[in-house]
Amino acid sequence: MRLRKQHILRLIAACCTAVILVTIYHVIDTSPHSRLTRLMHLWSNKEKPIQPHEVTIVSLYNHVKHMEYVHALQNHEQYARKHGYNWFHSLSGWSAGRHPAWSKIKLLQHLLSSTPDTRQWFWMLDADALIMNHTISVIDAVLDEAARLFKEGDPDKKRVPDFILSKDCNAHNTGSFILRNSPWSMEFLDRVWNYNQTGVPYIDGWWENAVIHHMMEKESDYMNAHTQIVPQKLLNAYNSDCGYKYQPGDFVLHFPGLDKGTFFLLMKGLPGDESDRK
Repeated sequence: MRLRKQHILRLIAACCTAVILVTIYHVIDTSPHSRLTRLMHLWSNKEKPIQPHEVTIVSLYNHVKHMEYVHALQNHEQYARKHGYNWFHSLSGWSAGRHPAWSKIKLLQHLLSSTPDTRQWFWMLDADALIMNHTISVIDAVLDEAARLFKEGDPDKKRVPDFILSKDCNAHNTGSFILRNSPWSMEFLDRVWNYNQTGVPYIDGWWENAVIHHMMEKESDYMNAHTQIVPQKLLNAYNSDCGYKYQPGDFVLHFPGLDKGTFFLLMKGLPGDESDRK
C-alpha cells in the first residue's frame, strides 16, 4: 500500500512538472506563432499616443523693438509651459540674405537635424499669431485629428502626416503649420529652399509661403502623400473674412499681412488672449 501511494505521488509530481514545462514553453517561445510573440507583435503595432515632450513650439521674429511681437512670443511660451511642450525661439536672422520670412525654413532645418529624436513635432507659429485658448491641446485638437483625416481617405495608411497646415480664401498659409521630424520633412525643407522661383506667383510678397503653395498646387502627388490640410478653425483662424474668421473660444488667432502699426492697435483692442483666464 505504501509503495502504491509513493507511486501515485511520483505520478502527480511528474504531471505537475510537465504542466509547468509546457507553460514555460508557451511563455518563452519566440516562434512567430507563440502567444507571447503574438501579443508583443500586437503591442508594437499599436499606435502610441503623442507625449507632450515630443512637441516643440517654434517662435521666430527678427526684431525686438516691436513690443507687440514680444508679447506674442511670451504668449507662445506660456502655452508651451502650461502643457509641458518644448518652446524654442530665436531672434536672430536665418534667412542668409533673403527676406526674413525665409528664416523659418533654415531654422527648421537646423532644429530637425540637431534636436533629439524624441522631439517629433515642430509647430512653427508666426509672431503675428496668438494662442487664444490655452485649454486646448495641440495634440488632441490638431495632431490626432490630422492623423484621423490622413487615414480617412486611405485606411491602409499606416503612418501619420509629415506636414500639417490649413488653407485660407487665397492659398495655403504657413503662418501656423506643423512639421514632423522625418526624412521626408528634411527633403521637403531642402526642396523649398532650393526651389526654382522663376514663375512662382507672388514670390516677392509671400516668399517661402508662395513656394509651398506652388508645390501644393503643381506637385500634388509628392505633397499630398505626406500632407494633411486641416480646417482653419483648428490651427490658423484669421482676424479677417479670408476663409474662417476667429470666434471667441477658438484656438489660434492669426493676423496675416497686417502692418506693424495696425497689428499693435488690434492687439491693444483684444479682450485678452485668455491665457490668464483659462
